[in-house]
Amino acid sequence: MVDAEDTIMLMYTRPAQPEDFPAIWAAFQDGVAYLGEQGASQWQGEGAPDKALFEKDIANGWGIVLIYDGQVAGYGSLVPGPEAEYEILQGEWVGDEPEYVAIHRVTINSHIRGKGVGKTLTRDLVNLARARGYRDIRIDTFPENIIMQNVITKTDFTYRGMVPFEFGDRLGYQLLVD
Repeated sequence: MVDAEDTIMLMYTRPAQPEDFPAIWAAFQDGVAYLGEQGASQWQGEGAPDKALFEKDIANGWGIVLIYDGQVAGYGSLVPGPEAEYEILQGEWVGDEPEYVAIHRVTINSHIRGKGVGKTLTRDLVNLARARGYRDIRIDTFPENIIMQNVITKTDFTYRGMVPFEFGDRLGYQLLVD
């Protein structure tokens, strides 16, 4: 007999579909609330991603969902550069790759937060970016989002400087892959 604690939940990523939107939005709203509880300004009020941005991600094939126990439990997007804010980094990107992709809008539903799935999702996004031909992968987060900073550094990204955004500067990170 298998103990419930020994049960392994199936977890994987796949491209987001329009029918995933309600679950994606719910996971995002969960993330907004969690960051607010932590005192972070990220995704709070003006400048927060809106529904149209997520819909654009999905329509362009940039949105990726994390499936955990048969349900959408997380989300991230792989947005091809260039991005104006990344071009004025207060620091220096390294490497000579002609193109890059940026990981954005990483969020995990509260019912599985704290189980390391944010790191799993981020690693999967890196692998998908590489499979799509990108060797230069970038990501940013707000200075007060310590949890995401830990996820980013534990997935081998290197801090490169501050990325100036209209609604708050962010820490910019880069990963170059073979």
